[in-house]
Amino acid sequence: MTAQLQVLNKILQTKDMSLVLLNNLTEEHFYGYPAEFKYLKNHYDVYGTVPDRLTFVNAFSDFDIVDVAEPDSYLIEQLFKSYNRKRIANSFTDIRRLIENDDIENAILRVEATANEIHQGAVMTCTDLVTDHSRYDRYLERVQNPNKFYLKTGFPELDAKIGGIDIFDENMVLAARTGVGKSWTLLKIAVEAAKQGKTVGLYSGEMSPDKVGYRFDTLLGHINNTAITRGKDVDPTIPQVYRHYLDNIKTMCTGTVKVLTPNDIQGPATVAALRTFIEREKLDILLIDQYSLLEDQHH
Repeated sequence: MTAQLQVLNKILQTKDMSLVLLNNLTEEHFYGYPAEFKYLKNHYDVYGTVPDRLTFVNAFSDFDIVDVAEPDSYLIEQLFKSYNRKRIANSFTDIRRLIENDDIENAILRVEATANEIHQGAVMTCTDLVTDHSRYDRYLERVQNPNKFYLKTGFPELDAKIGGIDIFDENMVLAARTGVGKSWTLLKIAVEAAKQGKTVGLYSGEMSPDKVGYRFDTLLGHINNTAITRGKDVDPTIPQVYRHYLDNIKTMCTGTVKVLTPNDIQGPATVAALRTFIEREKLDILLIDQYSLLEDQHH
């Protein structure tokens, strides 16, 4: 008996759609029973309930109705094994075609994207706030070791208001008109994070690594930005000052900032590309400049 058949029967048996809803299951996950899944999902969407077994069998007379005793965790694990196996097989076909066409770079990216697209699935769990007091222990850890949880932005007034960025639970979006300093602000946060020993990733949708680097050097080393971006001789000592700064940069910055651009991934970033960037470079924080230039991921 396949996991697909078991999961469909478990849903009919319990009249509980949580496995589908929690894991965003689609017809692709039930490639052996696409019509059956579509019928079940449509019934739930229209009537707000799972159809009973008699209704379902009237629509699919050849469907095997069985009682399923396996726990949800086992069923979803087996379902995703089957689903991932099929996805990997399809990806290998694409990868082989790319290799045969001598498109090695895209073949490597496809391998990385495939690895990041593998999912294990989840079952419904929850936390009882009345009986589960483990959050108190985590509170004490935050009090005793705040630098583990919070990242200073480099803007004292902002840090005083928000206490820094919560590394584990917060996202931040900077929105403003063009040309008012969003990229500078973002890079200032990157510099401060690197000074705190973090491995920072920056996706730059428009600026080259050199241009980002020159701004980084201005913020970290207080070097005239016009001089280094334009090569302008505003101060004859700048070449020597700049060289000295680069030779000693690790004494000023214990972390690092790694820049990714569209040229590095042959086009605008997708979710899979950014996930690969995070995992391959072991980033502590990811900053995205020009969020509007990202591409949607379609499966």
